This record gives sequence, structure tokens and C-alpha cells, in this order.
Amino acid sequence: MKRRTELEVVVKALRHFQTLDIEMQIPTMLTFLELAMWDDSKAPSVTELGKKIGTKTSTTAGSRNIMAWSDVNRSRTKGYDMMEAKENPEYRVEKLVYMKPSGYAFADQLIDLIKKEN
Repeated sequence: MKRRTELEVVVKALRHFQTLDIEMQIPTMLTFLELAMWDDSKAPSVTELGKKIGTKTSTTAGSRNIMAWSDVNRSRTKGYDMMEAKENPEYRVEKLVYMKPSGYAFADQLIDLIKKEN
């Protein structure tokens, strides 16, 4: 039986997310990863980011998962403080999502974990 050791890098990345929350959900992880891979020159809207994580209710799911990464989460407790949503100045009913420096640092840590395996 093949051991599939190539998957160890995936496990290491998932465990890195668990350093923040041992029970973090996949959509929350995907929200972070999608924003980390987004073109920095144009911030996505909450809805655009929600669509990228593949949930049925993109705006609601996007908002809920972005709040987990904000300074205060939807339970009004301390969030991970790695992203923020700001009003779009060109379309005020829309919120745009931005990565904070701490989020870029966490993304760089994930990249370093992956590079060590290659």
C-alpha cells in the first residue's frame, strides 16, 4: 500500500491553521487562502470572496468567514485580526476586503512550510 507522503504538506498547512483555532472550518481557511491569492491591486467584495469559497449563500458565508479573520468576530469576541472589510467609496452598499500585515505574515508562513517540503 502506497503511503502518499506528498500529502504531508497539506497536513502541515492545515495544522498551521489549527494554531489559530483547533476547530477551524474549511470555508474559513478557504476565505483566507482566496484573499491571500487575490490580486493586491484590486480588493474583492464580500460577495466575490464568498463566491470563491464555493458556498451556496456567497454574501452571507463570505461575511461570516471574513468576520472570523477580522479584529472582532461575529460573536463579538477577539477574531484573528488578519483582514478587514471597508466600505467601497464608489459603491457604498458594497464592502471590500483587505488583508492586514498580520495576514500577509501568516500567508508567508504557509508558503515557507510548503517550500520546505519541496
